[in-house]
Amino acid sequence: MKTKFTIILLLLNFYLVRAQGLWEEIATFPGISRHAAGGFSLNGEGYVIGGFGANSQVLNDVWKYNPQNDLWTQLDTLPIHVYGQTMFVINDTVYMCNGYQSTAAVTNNNLYRYDPTLDVWDSINVYPGTPAYTCASFVLNDKAYIGIGFQPYTNELWQYDPSTNSWTAKADFAGSMRQSCTAFVINNKAFVGLGADNNEVFDDIYEYVDSTDTWVLFDTFPGGGRYAITTMVINNKAYLGNGYDLSNFKNDMWELDPTSLTWTQVNDFGGAERHSVCSFVINNIGYTGLGVSGFFQSDLWRLIPNGLNEISGRSYYDLNSNSSFDSSEYPISQLLVQVNPSGDIYSTNNLGYLKLRQTLLFLIHSIYLMCHNIMPSIPRFRRFHSVASEIWIQALYYRFNQQFPFRISTLTLLLLLLLEVDLMVFTLSIIKTKEPYSWIRQQYI
Repeated sequence: MKTKFTIILLLLNFYLVRAQGLWEEIATFPGISRHAAGGFSLNGEGYVIGGFGANSQVLNDVWKYNPQNDLWTQLDTLPIHVYGQTMFVINDTVYMCNGYQSTAAVTNNNLYRYDPTLDVWDSINVYPGTPAYTCASFVLNDKAYIGIGFQPYTNELWQYDPSTNSWTAKADFAGSMRQSCTAFVINNKAFVGLGADNNEVFDDIYEYVDSTDTWVLFDTFPGGGRYAITTMVINNKAYLGNGYDLSNFKNDMWELDPTSLTWTQVNDFGGAERHSVCSFVINNIGYTGLGVSGFFQSDLWRLIPNGLNEISGRSYYDLNSNSSFDSSEYPISQLLVQVNPSGDIYSTNNLGYLKLRQTLLFLIHSIYLMCHNIMPSIPRFRRFHSVASEIWIQALYYRFNQQFPFRISTLTLLLLLLLEVDLMVFTLSIIKTKEPYSWIRQQYI
């Protein structure tokens, strides 16, 4: 029997949870598994180039990731096979230099510039310093700074100015010589640290002051010394983790807040422990993966620093339309609310209060896809498609014990997720029932 609604009032208060960090796995990398690949983002898409492959070969392939459709596209190859190269982006222009070049069995010293329109790499200059790989690099005031690498170990630093296509020597790095250190920029301040030499790993981090061309010891990394780590800057906070400490591969992750100068350990990386990953940031979401930890990895994950948005509130029948919950009115239980664009799913309990329902996320997403893709082809469901297209915050109402021919337990939902048959099951359920759910418009105060 169809339930009739007078007015449903849903009180919602949005707030963010503590910055624990939500990890979500994205589409598996379709190329050869690898470590020490170059990574960068450009025009809302991420790139993975070169690297040392699981086939024991130095690679020259180039892949582009589109986060909108979670798809990888292979592009034209690099002019050289290379891994451990330096990548940087200035004013939407990509540059690559250094790295170990297998074609000549030497370290590359050419500087390449990428043209994404033509999908070509042009050699435009030669790195004037000691050719090295696994170097540090950062960008300040539209100039790139490169150095501190390996084979041989070097602590020199060079500045590249793309406006004049010229190089300038800068003050040598103040710490010990090392390889596979990390570099990042927050609030126009550059930091370089960690890494390893043949005997030890380092946990020190230095700040480079470009106005005086000097190095200042900034801090020590609370996660301990290591090299070849993940580093991403998101919303003016740095996220450092993974790596290898000469004994153990790591999967912990730490957040550096430059305002309070404090470190906070957030949720561990979603995949296995590893080092020499490939990372990039798109629209304040970090993407990282690949790498090696005894064997080569092909998975990639995205980091949403603030995790899931949580909402609090209560839903009820507002029979007298006075926008308040009166004693004569009663709450709505088992109401599901999907908040867009985050996609988080909430369910009301018997008292009408909302609670996050992560186990229903993919099930409801499948119903949403059916409303947009499957139902328009079925006459009896066309009206659902038109309604679903109008509502920015969708509220899905159903009662398991009344409108479904069976009751679905939490365990069943989890099994459906694991088996990935939720779309088929719910399609069958909709066909078998007269009125399994209704899309309803919400009012807010």
